Amino acid sequence: MKRYFTLLIAGIFSLLAQTLIAQENPAATTVKLTNFKVTLNNNRVVLDWEVDGNESTSLFEVEKSADGKNFSLTALVFSSEKTEKDNYQYFEKIGKEKLQFRIKIIEKDKKISYSEIISVNSSGLL
Repeated sequence: MKRYFTLLIAGIFSLLAQTLIAQENPAATTVKLTNFKVTLNNNRVVLDWEVDGNESTSLFEVEKSADGKNFSLTALVFSSEKTEKDNYQYFEKIGKEKLQFRIKIIEKDKKISYSEIISVNSSGLL
């Protein structure tokens, strides 16, 4: 039992180290976010993004924040695994509050990168 927990903890630290290395070295990513825009349509915020190197993508995490510092997961968008370029979209209703969105890109080899942060409220982009 002790060996099992030792291996489990070692595995967790290994994954954490891989994630931290990928975050510290974004140039090592093979997926490139080539376009990221936010529009408003009938009180809905619409996020559109395009990636190059799509076949290396595992999934996208759409993250949202009210303060621009503390982001939380709002949606998972799985890769189409289409080769080269592909487009993705996410939308949700928006109230009067100001929100910030970003896209977390997780590659198949566990590399992580982030889009820019875009701020929006019901009046438009900020």
